[in-house]
Amino acid sequence: MMRLATGCVPGRPLNLDSPRSRRLAEGGREHPPKMSRVACMVVAAVGGAAGLVVGMSPVMRRTPAAREVRMAALDDLRRIRGPEILWGPDGAAEGKNESEVKGYESFGRFVAACEQYGVVPPPNCTILAPIDSAFDRAQQAGVAVTADLLKYHIITGGAKSLDMLSTDQPTLHGDTLSAYRKLRKNYLDGAVIGLAWASEAKGWPMDVRTGDGSILHGIDTVL
Repeated sequence: MMRLATGCVPGRPLNLDSPRSRRLAEGGREHPPKMSRVACMVVAAVGGAAGLVVGMSPVMRRTPAAREVRMAALDDLRRIRGPEILWGPDGAAEGKNESEVKGYESFGRFVAACEQYGVVPPPNCTILAPIDSAFDRAQQAGVAVTADLLKYHIITGGAKSLDMLSTDQPTLHGDTLSAYRKLRKNYLDGAVIGLAWASEAKGWPMDVRTGDGSILHGIDTVL
């Protein structure tokens, strides 16, 4: 015959013939109930997800919006048309005047080099972007394009208009571009600043705002 008694919960009958009841009657501890395999999997999954935030650094994933802001300056520079390319002395053979427009420069090679070497301009910076033909002249002079060289073209410390570039400027590389004036032109380490006024060709980008708050200036020299 099954014997009943009051157990741990008031008013709840306790089966004294069961192993659990005998342990409790003898003063023993009750073992916690075992979880099912499904319950264990649920707890492990929840705990693992919480571990990404509690007790350790969360795993940060870059959202598409964050990537767009991060790459805004280079994306804008990719779309900007550079200055005019004039026929110059070669135009005579084609029946063209020297001052006639042959085409337009772009900044695609600077953008491609930055992407190749993983150089990303930070938001709110100043970029001195060489035109494509400047890379041809640099290559002919034996200048190697590297990540460090590209960082010289990115001025840190805020987005600066042309009238703010008349003094030495810090760069993403860590070194400083030296400012000086020669023949009524402003220079930063050999690059003319303000070619919109100093060049015969028209269309030099200057003081161009980008989506991340930076400012772009076109230059004709690889620093």
